[in-house]
This record gives sequence, structure tokens and C-alpha cells, in this order.
Amino acid sequence: MGVYMIKDLLFRAEKATLYKNGMEKPLDNPQLLLNDILDYAYVSSSFKELEPTNAYNLTKSGIWLELDMGKLVSHEGYKFEKLLISIKPKYTWLSCMRYYDGHYQGKCFNINLSTNTTNIFKLLNTNY
Repeated sequence: MGVYMIKDLLFRAEKATLYKNGMEKPLDNPQLLLNDILDYAYVSSSFKELEPTNAYNLTKSGIWLELDMGKLVSHEGYKFEKLLISIKPKYTWLSCMRYYDGHYQGKCFNINLSTNTTNIFKLLNTNY
């Protein structure tokens, strides 16, 4: 399995939405934002389990990126139609919540990065 597989999958998203402290904004080209931090990224399991909920409850605070795949996809045993990705400063991973069967639910996963999220957090926090 190649190191770019999760990056390639995320770049196939049909729609991207940025949530910042509950405010929603379409994002035209998430690839430009994510390209550098997803180099050499890989998926690992998270210990976090998510009860069925909706994006509104999760996105009331902080910065979140929702990627809508437009169909059900699978990656390393994780099935999802959408991913809700938490973006926090100084992290070396992205926490991903999976959407399928009408809710954000189930076991989450992390995307481990070869860099940290400080620059992308500052960019999103300041310019969007």
C-alpha cells in the first residue's frame, strides 16, 4: 500500500466545506491547502468512538474541514461517504470522523503527518 493512498483518496472529494466556530463556508480547492501536510501521510486507528451525531454538533467550535466523497468509499477497512477533519494547531495528525448510513458515527481514525498543522491552522483561522 503506497504512502500517498489517503492523499489520493481525499483529493477525489466532490465537495469541501470549511467550518469555523459554527460558521460554514464552501471551499473550492482543498487540495491546495492539504497538499503539503498530506505528503507521506498514513492512516492509523484512533481509540475514539463516536456516537451517531451530525456535523452541526461537532462544528460549533474550532476549525473543521468536511470532505464529501459523493459516494461510499473504503480505505483500510474504514467506510465513509464524508469525512469531518479536525484541524488544530501544532498537531502532527488529523482526527477524522466518518459519515455513513446518515450520521457521523463509528470508529474514527487519524491521518498521521510528516509535519505539523500550525501553518494550515493559522491560514484557515486568519483568512477564512
